[in-house]
Amino acid sequence: MKATSGNLPINQKYCLNESYISDGQVCNNCGLIIKNIAVVLGDIDKKHYHIGLYCASTLTSINPSDIAQAKK
Repeated sequence: MKATSGNLPINQKYCLNESYISDGQVCNNCGLIIKNIAVVLGDIDKKHYHIGLYCASTLTSINPSDIAQAKK
């Protein structure tokens, strides 16, 4: 699944706070079972999300203004 079509809004930036390994949990973004967890913080809602490393690498590199410009 593409990280940009997941559950987390792409109108905000995400900052990586920490990462860890778990026995398995559901990614807050794509819903897949993951073991390598990244904890990211949304800059607008100030919430922490536990997501997979693939989703984290995509979401932390997205600039919301670039997406808004591409939709025009």
